Amino acid sequence: KLEDALAVLAGSVEDDSNWKQLNFAVLLNLRDPDPQIRIKTIKVLTRFVSSKLDTYLVVLPDAVPFFSEILEDDDQEVENSCKELIKHMETTFGQNIESYFI
Repeated sequence: KLEDALAVLAGSVEDDSNWKQLNFAVLLNLRDPDPQIRIKTIKVLTRFVSSKLDTYLVVLPDAVPFFSEILEDDDQEVENSCKELIKHMETTFGQNIESYFI
């Protein structure tokens, strides 16, 4: 699956610049008009967080504007998926990430 391949790729990228580019390219898919694409993208991002662990925090400031948009998505399933991703992040990072959204 593409989702698995992207997660492996994300886990193997050590250079912050390349990691930021990969993450941003995936984040752009959160603006796709198809809600299923947005949901799949959230699943990929969840895998990124799982593979990068707290090193995902490097790109979190880039991701927050996208997450803010998705938290107000017209599709309830997309919105709920994003809320689950944020909970997963907080569990993975061991901290509340609410301050990033202010």
